[in-house]
Amino acid sequence: MKYADVYKDCNYETFERMGDIYALFYEKGMNMLHSNGLLCYITSNKWMRAKYGKSLRKYFSQKKPLQLIDLGPGVFDAATVDVNILLIQNQIEKKQQLLSLTLYDKEQINNLKSDDFTILDELSHDSWVILSSEKIAIKKKIEKLGKPLKEMDIKIFFGIKTGYNDA
Repeated sequence: MKYADVYKDCNYETFERMGDIYALFYEKGMNMLHSNGLLCYITSNKWMRAKYGKSLRKYFSQKKPLQLIDLGPGVFDAATVDVNILLIQNQIEKKQQLLSLTLYDKEQINNLKSDDFTILDELSHDSWVILSSEKIAIKKKIEKLGKPLKEMDIKIFFGIKTGYNDA
């Protein structure tokens, strides 16, 4: 029996058939907290951008995420996936001000300053991307002027296949 079969009828808002089980841990943890209680987990960071993370991002955007630190490759020697640390408060919040930061190496940890953090304030079910304020402005301009691939009349089946040396 697969985990998806076990948890599909348990009424989790964050359940996705192809998702990671840690999404359910976040929701269960939040449900166990008192109002205004704090939860902090370190998990894979794939929920931030993956399709299966949509319901978890939506869930978080209805609470009060306080701080998100995305740990890139090289921060943990033994980690097989990139991870993040999320500190979230069990409070319904309409306007979030999530302090976010991407760490690229271990040395950065020793020199963190409050102005190293970027504020993410438009949280939704869409992908969460941590960028500097300058890059956020560029991204917004591109999104305003550009047209997403999904709105174009084209079909993309797959990219370059790895291991196909002749390519």
